[in-house]
Amino acid sequence: MRELRAEAGEAITIIIVGNKCDKEQNRQVNEEESKEWADKYRAKHFHTSAKSGKGLDEAFNYMATRNYEILF
Repeated sequence: MRELRAEAGEAITIIIVGNKCDKEQNRQVNEEESKEWADKYRAKHFHTSAKSGKGLDEAFNYMATRNYEILF
């Protein structure tokens, strides 16, 4: 993360994606820990499920919007 920020500065969009939110019982990192980690690195955090599609649109829309804002 330090290298990414050193090379790109604020002109980079970093997101943390917690996948398989449909399988909560198998979670190895709890939601609070993942949010704290994302906050520590000034990254946006999303919970997703590739199986159900939950959170995917939100994550991709955030990335597209943020990249547009950075570039223009």
